[in-house]
Amino acid sequence: MIVALHPEPATHRRFDPARRSAAAASMDGSRSSQENNIEESLCIRDADVRRHHERSLREYNQMWNRLLKKFHPEGIPWPATIFYNILSGSEIFEKHYELIAQDIAVQQSRIEGVLDIGTGPAWLLLALRNHLPDARLCGVDISDAMVATARRNFERFYPHDKTELTVGNADNLPFDDESFDCVVSTGSLHHWKNPIAGLNEIHRVLKDGRHAFIYDLVRKLPKEIACEVRRKFGSFRLTLLGLHSFEEPFLDAREMLSLAEKSLFRSAEIRFVGALCCIHLKKSTA
Repeated sequence: MIVALHPEPATHRRFDPARRSAAAASMDGSRSSQENNIEESLCIRDADVRRHHERSLREYNQMWNRLLKKFHPEGIPWPATIFYNILSGSEIFEKHYELIAQDIAVQQSRIEGVLDIGTGPAWLLLALRNHLPDARLCGVDISDAMVATARRNFERFYPHDKTELTVGNADNLPFDDESFDCVVSTGSLHHWKNPIAGLNEIHRVLKDGRHAFIYDLVRKLPKEIACEVRRKFGSFRLTLLGLHSFEEPFLDAREMLSLAEKSLFRSAEIRFVGALCCIHLKKSTA
């Protein structure tokens, strides 16, 4: 018996635009999800690399600072005092001393006595004398040669002034407890071998409820501060400050604040006056 086999007619799937659109959307969504995951992974990796770079840079700066501090003198000896007296009397320093004197006069009223630690050639005390004609002004510096330079500068501009200029160390000040309404230091903090002990000494000689202002250059200026300094003083002077920061063991603003928090003051405010970072300290009332 012969059986005839007839093939079943081929079934043709009809084109379904909705199904095709759904499939395409699914593929696009899968691709988009993969792209987002890749982008997120790259962002995480970039953030990790950036954090590692910042941590390495901080560690390098700390190592470099420790090396500089080890060999960097706490005071400026003769004959370097001659060069420093000329340099610190230049226009950019003179303008900063005036800015600081104005800042101190504005920040604190009824100032009867001011101590300047690391007074150097005493340019800041000379600027303060213009704003505080009746106040008791005292300056200390660890360098005998620098104190002699400061006395000559006062004799030149205020020959009969009774400003007290003496040799002294930041961490062992030759003054009684609660002797001053205001304590100030400019460009000296990075020289101190024991900065926390120095801040504690400031706390000791400062009267209750009164203020201290510690100004210093920092290792790297914040971008907005650098732009303002460049606008006021020019790119050349800003570059000189940058070169100066390479061979001096300057701190950054966060490190300066950390020192204050570890001292008897416990806390501080940080702000900039010109190119200088200022730690604003207040001694609490007993």
